[in-house]
Amino acid sequence: MTSDADYRRGTVLGFTVAEIFILLLFLLLLLFLIRKHHMDVLAVEQQNAVVQKEEQLAVLQKKIEPWSAVIEEFKEPDVIETLKLQVVQEKQRADNLADNARTLQQLEESGIDNVEVYLGEIQRAQKEIEDYKKQLNVLKTKGINPPCWYEVIPDKENQTRERAYYTLDVGVFDEYMELRQRDPPPGAAFDDNGVPYVQEAMELNLHGLPYNQRLTNAEFNRYLKPLHDDGKNAKVRSYSCIFWVKVWDNTSPTAKNRWKRAHDSIIEGLFGAYTVEDQAW
Repeated sequence: MTSDADYRRGTVLGFTVAEIFILLLFLLLLLFLIRKHHMDVLAVEQQNAVVQKEEQLAVLQKKIEPWSAVIEEFKEPDVIETLKLQVVQEKQRADNLADNARTLQQLEESGIDNVEVYLGEIQRAQKEIEDYKKQLNVLKTKGINPPCWYEVIPDKENQTRERAYYTLDVGVFDEYMELRQRDPPPGAAFDDNGVPYVQEAMELNLHGLPYNQRLTNAEFNRYLKPLHDDGKNAKVRSYSCIFWVKVWDNTSPTAKNRWKRAHDSIIEGLFGAYTVEDQAW
């Protein structure tokens, strides 16, 4: 009787210390196996993701290859990367539209109902294809964000390139920005059937801008965004373009963060910008 009582005092919930120790070891081993299985699954998923990314990269490089001659014309790395992405996106979009047009054409030939609707879709898709072909041609011949106002000049390889004309002067000060009017450049964009730049300046209402006034950031954006939008929406040239401005840093030495925000976020968000350093405002 005494030994039986002693035995019961050495147990917990009916298990001896040795049995509890064995049970704990089993649970720890089970947790280890579960964790190892989870890590193995995660490693396989990561490896599959790497393989998938490599396959996508190979497909992308194959699509970019036909445009390598275009890309090589641009030397700045950020311009090259942007050009690669835009070429691939535009070409893929054109290919998708062509596939849609062929599918709709097959539906029409099969004599299905509402053929007029599908004919309209075919015509819309074909028009979009032509529009994207034009955009790709502009991308190839003029690059990204070509200037709306420009002159054609010879380059070092006995060919020609477009050099931007500046539309406005912009001064950046500690508390405000200021516009200064420039005379419209001579000539016109004759290769795009453009009217003289003087006439375009009138049509764009450049004479109505608030020159020589102190403008807040919001006022600057409100007055000049329409000019940016007209260029980007192909209302000036037959393709999307941007205007260029000359910019002066008139901020004090302790306000260079103000200059950087105004130049990078506001001005370059609307225009191509050239910072003047050798002339006083």
